[in-house]
Amino acid sequence: MNKLNSSSLCAVVILTCSVAWGSVAWGDTNYVKFDVSPPGTARAATTIVEAKRHRTVQEASDLVGRMSLRANRVHRWLRDARSRNDFRRARCLDDMLSRTHALEHMGHAEVDAIVSAIRSHHTSHAQRLLARLTRYDQRAAQLIAVAHNCGMRVSARPRMKTGYTVKVIAPRLTALSDVPLRRRADASVRPQPR
Repeated sequence: MNKLNSSSLCAVVILTCSVAWGSVAWGDTNYVKFDVSPPGTARAATTIVEAKRHRTVQEASDLVGRMSLRANRVHRWLRDARSRNDFRRARCLDDMLSRTHALEHMGHAEVDAIVSAIRSHHTSHAQRLLARLTRYDQRAAQLIAVAHNCGMRVSARPRMKTGYTVKVIAPRLTALSDVPLRRRADASVRPQPR
């Protein structure tokens, strides 16, 4: 019986420590404190603000996670190109992998800056940093689109006819010889300044 109690006590201690360690490792307890209070109180308003801050950090983490997945995809394509001895594609993918890793590194720095801005209650600064992180994510999406076509030949297919025919009609201008001399002389005479 003592053996069963000591093992269950050990399991409870390990479980409690792992939950506490996981929350500290992710930093959840450092900047978000939720308090359940009746609606209509001042505490409920601060809970809403804290929830918004938590969503900002969660969105930033999601963006960096997406950038990391894109970098992993480019790395997988690079390994495939190297295994097939496709050196032109491998060179291009190596460059794209460096760029995506640089964006991912900058994204991690932005997440750290967002967390520190939220800890110091600068939510507007955190929102600006999140907008910058969103632009990093868009750039990573553009890079992976380019990386997908790395080393591939661009299609040299001729353009197909649209079915429309454009006919340029010359404008009908009167020839200078058809204009009377008097009008030509009037056009060349300028009024004198007063």
